[in-house]
Amino acid sequence: MTARKCPVCGKAILRAPDDVRPFCSPSCKLADLGRWLDGSYRIAGPPLEIENESFAVMPSKEDS
Repeated sequence: MTARKCPVCGKAILRAPDDVRPFCSPSCKLADLGRWLDGSYRIAGPPLEIENESFAVMPSKEDS
């Protein structure tokens, strides 16, 4: 049986709990999430052109 490697730290994974797969630990899982959130992971391609930059503002409960 070949051990897979954690995509964050590269550690060999023989068994990992279902809630952290494909990572070796919760800390590597969170490190990967942080990379997505801060923009470290990007999909290559041209920048998107935004046609309408205005956003609708939802009224708050206080305004009702």
